[in-house]
Amino acid sequence: MDTYWFTAWLKTHRVRDEASLQKALSRPRAIDSLLESSPPPVVPVRDEPPDSIELTGGKGIDLTGELGCHHIDCLAKEVGGLFRHAWHYFDRIVLPDQALFRIMEFKQHKDVKRLIQRLLPFVLVLRLIEKGGGHRLIRFETRTPGCRQHFEEHARNAEIDQAFTNTASLVREVAGSAIISWSLGDEDGHAHLNFRLDHPAFEHSEWGSLCSLRNPLPEEETVIRDAVATAVVQKYLAELSADALAARRARTALGTTIPFYKRLLATHPSPQIEDIAFELALPISPNISVASLIKFRKTEGECFERFQAALRTAISERIKTASSPTAAVYAREIKRDVIDPELRRIRDRLAASRTLAVRSAGTGLGLGAVAATVGLFTPLNTNPIGAGLTVGGAITMGAASLKKAVDDHLAIRRDVSLSDMYFLWKAHQH
Repeated sequence: MDTYWFTAWLKTHRVRDEASLQKALSRPRAIDSLLESSPPPVVPVRDEPPDSIELTGGKGIDLTGELGCHHIDCLAKEVGGLFRHAWHYFDRIVLPDQALFRIMEFKQHKDVKRLIQRLLPFVLVLRLIEKGGGHRLIRFETRTPGCRQHFEEHARNAEIDQAFTNTASLVREVAGSAIISWSLGDEDGHAHLNFRLDHPAFEHSEWGSLCSLRNPLPEEETVIRDAVATAVVQKYLAELSADALAARRARTALGTTIPFYKRLLATHPSPQIEDIAFELALPISPNISVASLIKFRKTEGECFERFQAALRTAISERIKTASSPTAAVYAREIKRDVIDPELRRIRDRLAASRTLAVRSAGTGLGLGAVAATVGLFTPLNTNPIGAGLTVGGAITMGAASLKKAVDDHLAIRRDVSLSDMYFLWKAHQH
């Protein structure tokens, strides 16, 4: 795939971490080079679906840290989550071009220190991805960011109007049961109500501010709680709408791990094949590194393609013959009824083959040893040639039995290797 423009700039200026980024952007020429290297901010729109199997990464795996945390430790978990959801099926993962977005911001505020601060998490994330080999599966694109003012328009364009169906009830639920604290403050000469909201529906504490320039600040506790809950729910609606619009424009499935999205999309239409593939929880040890999985996928290319095609067929058939409310439910059914039984069959056949091979080999060698011993104590032992023939025949008999056992085992392994799930079985053993 083509080299990402920002990765090329980082390599040219030898940027690897915070110190090298600060050093590079302390030079006006490097800043000019960064601005000149960036592409025009044109949002691509496809007329037809892509030829390959692509996934649009949404919040939770888009590596922005939005609706989560921008710290590199949390972003590293996003990197792992992204590839563990996608490595087994998708040919390409489309992510937002964060560097371009930061540059567009910089053109407005001209603050180099802020530019460094906003670019640094992305620089560290790119280093992690390249180290793990994940850059081969990723493409960055210009994307419309989430917007509180235009999220309703984005939702309509993305055809997820149903996300508004549950808004009122969700606001009531959050306002009624969340732990909310707030304080009044003054910023730029006007009042703000700064808040913190904690609720089980959200993975992290939600921090925000209500501005008096937009709406009069509420004073009663009940009204304040409603206003804060509304602000938080609308923030998620704005990001969901932007994510869904990006997937719509790319004509791909949307992948996201934000639990609250599912609450908003409770009336989502029937999921598609890619939605279900994204939700599959494959029996792979969490101790296997993402780098190992991606490397294994590359080295087992033909085996992977067979598994990928079989998975697509299995999901397609399940959609035709069954009706499940969500992609997650379909995914659990596919794993239970298709993947797990075939993995057990492979395991059992190989285990039985190994046991039979050991028995056959042991029996063959045992018979050979007995025959050789008897031959040495028979009258033929007075004839060196006769004794040699007896011993030689015994060894041949044992070797033939061993060869047959090995041949049978190899034949079963060859047969098993043609299984559609053999790639997954090998990854499980990896």
